[in-house]
Amino acid sequence: MTSQTINNHAKARYLEFEHALDGVRAAFDELAKLSKNLNDKRGADRFEGWQVPSKTELESALRAASVGLDELKADATKRKAELVARGWRV
Repeated sequence: MTSQTINNHAKARYLEFEHALDGVRAAFDELAKLSKNLNDKRGADRFEGWQVPSKTELESALRAASVGLDELKADATKRKAELVARGWRV
């Protein structure tokens, strides 16, 4: 009975992890929409003393983070297949 409780806990934790990944993906999608509307002019609209990343810098960082998230999701999917095959035994 104890092992079933642990297995249920593992399922719940993995589900939380999947929801967190989906939440991060949704945030990245919103940021991508926002970055398309950015104005890349330097100068007048920038605050003096503040450094704000340019549109290309932001898009580059977003692309790199998105690739990392995709890799993490792929690894998590492989791990889920392992866990399902073992009956969620950790």
